[in-house]
Amino acid sequence: MNSKESLRRRFLQLMTENVKSELLLLMADNNEATSSILADPYGKISHKTLDIITTTLTPLMLQRLKHNINAWVNEELSPPCLWDSRYACQQKMRIFNLLSPKLR
Repeated sequence: MNSKESLRRRFLQLMTENVKSELLLLMADNNEATSSILADPYGKISHKTLDIITTTLTPLMLQRLKHNINAWVNEELSPPCLWDSRYACQQKMRIFNLLSPKLR
């Protein structure tokens, strides 16, 4: 694996972990969701967890999650930045689409 692929993989893992952390904060009262999020391996969100999350997330929760992830990505992409910003934005949108029930 070359360094560009390695950086992309690392960014996706970090962003996924950040999404999971935000979800844990938003869904602290939902035992099924938190258990599923915690059971997923590092840097991954399973289809089972996505199904639980998308049925549990309210529009307001999704909006807050997107706001917090956008802020995190913007901070990560500020100079000096090792990440590929185009790839980062594509992956952010992919995750947002997966979490939006209308788009799944």
